[in-house]
Amino acid sequence: MLSQSQLAIYAECMQHPEEATYDQPFLLKLGKGVDLPRLQAAIKKALEAHPYMQCRVVMGDDGEPKQYIDTETPVEVPIIKVEAVPLRRQLAHTPGAV
Repeated sequence: MLSQSQLAIYAECMQHPEEATYDQPFLLKLGKGVDLPRLQAAIKKALEAHPYMQCRVVMGDDGEPKQYIDTETPVEVPIIKVEAVPLRRQLAHTPGAV
């Protein structure tokens, strides 16, 4: 069962599926000395340690949205190499940037 707050967020997301109001993507530039496989494993371990991070909202048999903790689907933490992007262009796509 979803809380009233969760239901409100769910309804808003369903009304505006193209918006990322509650998901804030960002680009994090890492130094060359970062051990990417180790960082990836640590993030994956942290996500797997907290079941609510694997929560999905599914439609129940009664037509109401329900919370489901999906521990069957493997947690994936992809490493995506991004080519250099000018700072001005990065800021243009960063919420809250001045």
